[in-house]
Amino acid sequence: MSDSKQSVYRFLNYINILERLNHQGIMVVSSQNLAGLCDLTASQLRKDLMKFPSIGRQKVGYQVSELLEMLKKEIKRDNFVDIIIIGVGNFGTALIKYQSFEKYGIRIVAGFDVDMSARKDVNVPIFHIDKASDYIKANNIELAILAVPEKEAQSEAINIVKAGIRKILNLTPAILFLDEQVRVNNVNLAYELEYLLIKKGAKE
Repeated sequence: MSDSKQSVYRFLNYINILERLNHQGIMVVSSQNLAGLCDLTASQLRKDLMKFPSIGRQKVGYQVSELLEMLKKEIKRDNFVDIIIIGVGNFGTALIKYQSFEKYGIRIVAGFDVDMSARKDVNVPIFHIDKASDYIKANNIELAILAVPEKEAQSEAINIVKAGIRKILNLTPAILFLDEQVRVNNVNLAYELEYLLIKKGAKE
């Protein structure tokens, strides 16, 4: 599997759709139907799945459970990855409560904020933001979710990078200026919604 963002997203989407089909007791799915469920062309799907020729059956389709197992092995990591979240407001708290991360081998182990008061139904420890650097160094954390106010994003990003963070999921609107060795994935929900409004459901 290519490690491009688009390729990884497609494989994760395949897994998500196949898990739903498997849960519904559907044993076989055609490339045309699977592509449609994933909002892709059948040719793109077949290109992605060429490395699993034994799973597909001409004029029949893919065995759902077998293809699902193969795709999970393709992206599976040997161990859970521990990550932290910087900024535990309403958005950050919701992310901590989201239980499906562990399905992908991701575990949020700590949150950091200026407000250390307890959050309802949150089992992850919340520390003062000033403790983030020490925690990162002590626990060899390499990935962080950044969910602070936009005006604080750059300074907080610099602080955690100095402490050892090498991958950031940036949920703020801010453009981060960091060392080129730091991988940053920017997710702006307003942009994602605007994309849907502009595309009006049309496929690329």
